[in-house]
Amino acid sequence: MIQEVAHDAKLAALLSKAAHPYFRALFETALIGMWKKHCSQKEPSSRDYFSDFMKFCSCHKVTSDLTKALDSFHAGRKAQRLGKRKLIEQLRLDLSDSGRIAFLSNIKKVTLTCLPSPYPPKGYWIYTEDAAHDCWEDWILYGHQADGRIPRRHLLKIDVSSLQLVISETESCIIRDAKDSSIVAVIIRNFCNHDEVLSWANSVVCDVVQKKKSIRVCFNL
Repeated sequence: MIQEVAHDAKLAALLSKAAHPYFRALFETALIGMWKKHCSQKEPSSRDYFSDFMKFCSCHKVTSDLTKALDSFHAGRKAQRLGKRKLIEQLRLDLSDSGRIAFLSNIKKVTLTCLPSPYPPKGYWIYTEDAAHDCWEDWILYGHQADGRIPRRHLLKIDVSSLQLVISETESCIIRDAKDSSIVAVIIRNFCNHDEVLSWANSVVCDVVQKKKSIRVCFNL
């Protein structure tokens, strides 16, 4: 298999770029095909052909072209790992316990007592601006429903004076229940300041919303 890869420019090119999952999958598919062609022995589906190939290369002398492909793969994997480590640092996903405590210590803490009756009441679409009501009322009350079994909800304008707390769009806050100090909600603004990650996350949400469907589970007995 090593010789076959070494003398196939396309396979060597795939190997050189195998740090990327797509090219690794293509290369491993080719390895599986070669194995089935040269060996009749059945292998478990869990076998990692790529890792086995890399181990075999490390224990045997290979051609200069294959050495270049392997060097390119290792360089790509190293760059990928460095990039991943840098991204984790930028997103602050590697904070130590003391780092998390220090970060959370700068966030406003609020303790609230549960209201006798929930407000706003459940079962309503809520709004604060009349413009929002005028924009959505017709669609919410008369528009097509993806699932007719779900009852329509009416709109309710929020009485701000009945709210215990209003959090501004720029404010971070940790809200606890006065009864047992349990956390009710955590709002952290601008935790992620990585534009590319935010753009990716936004594109995923937009794509899912466009493709969303009502799914009904049916059992045929």
